[in-house]
Amino acid sequence: MDALFEQSLAKVEGGEETLAAMRREMAEERWETEASRNMREEELLMALERAGEAKRGTGELSVSFWSLPMPEDPGDSVRRALEEDRN
Repeated sequence: MDALFEQSLAKVEGGEETLAAMRREMAEERWETEASRNMREEELLMALERAGEAKRGTGELSVSFWSLPMPEDPGDSVRRALEEDRN
């Protein structure tokens, strides 16, 4: 954000009324929706599959999965990253 916009926003948040005109480039900017992001992610996954670089799971784990040894996480980095993401 530019400084003028931030100042105007602070005034509005403080209760001041203002009339604003958006610059052309801002008005033309297309806001991304969650649906369009999901569509692009789906297209990316399909492209990776076609290239043989990824394979989607079936959503089910084989019975043998549960007997595999637990992977090591020496610095608890995975656990910490998960906690950060949840917060």
